[in-house]
Amino acid sequence: MSFPMAYFRQGVALQYLGRHADALAAFASGLAQDPKSLQLLVGMVEAAMKSPLRETLEPTYQQLQKMKLDKSPFVVVSVIGQELLTAGHHSASVVVLEAALKIGTCSLKLRGSVFSALSSAYWSLGSTEKSTSYMQQDLEVAKTLGE
Repeated sequence: MSFPMAYFRQGVALQYLGRHADALAAFASGLAQDPKSLQLLVGMVEAAMKSPLRETLEPTYQQLQKMKLDKSPFVVVSVIGQELLTAGHHSASVVVLEAALKIGTCSLKLRGSVFSALSSAYWSLGSTEKSTSYMQQDLEVAKTLGE
């Protein structure tokens, strides 16, 4: 059995246990290993839509569908990571957002938003060193973009 499939099964199991944030972290970790896995991407979206995040995530996801970004692993994973952060699931948001960075994107602006979210998540977890590191990376992106 491949690692991505193990992450998929772990995500499904955690979802059934009602551990939605941990399930989303498992799906994201699998996507970081295999960004082309449609099974993991669909599984993650389904898990998110069955979680308490649905209310805030659904309108954003519908916008992604209209913009044809709902099949972009980086975009989907980073949006879910930011929703987890907003909902106060700081540890899971770190796993999901760092998975988004591993998946990668050529958009500096999107990467900058993930750096910013990771800075906030680590700050909330009391990890000021990592928070500052991501804040500096976010500032570098902003300088590059001329913001």
